[in-house]
Amino acid sequence: MKSAADHPLSARLILAGLLGAPIAHSASPAMHERAAEALGLRCHYQFIEVAGAAIMTGRDLAIYQAADAFELFTGLKPSATEIGNAFDDVMAKRYAASHAA
Repeated sequence: MKSAADHPLSARLILAGLLGAPIAHSASPAMHERAAEALGLRCHYQFIEVAGAAIMTGRDLAIYQAADAFELFTGLKPSATEIGNAFDDVMAKRYAASHAA
């Protein structure tokens, strides 16, 4: 592991954050600030409560990130529904393969 002196961010303050709602229960600030401290870095982790923010599942996050990346790389807007169907098919096959007799 690099020492703090060898780290390019050692003299700077790292600002990190969490957007969403509800987020007050998150342990992220303490975890990230302690991890940075252990590396000899300065870090401030800020909550940014967004009223009315929707909670997205990991599945939905993966699907919408894939759709956004596809559009970014190709200029074409894909169907999130079709990506979701393909995602579900892949996950079902993986689940079946891992639980096969």
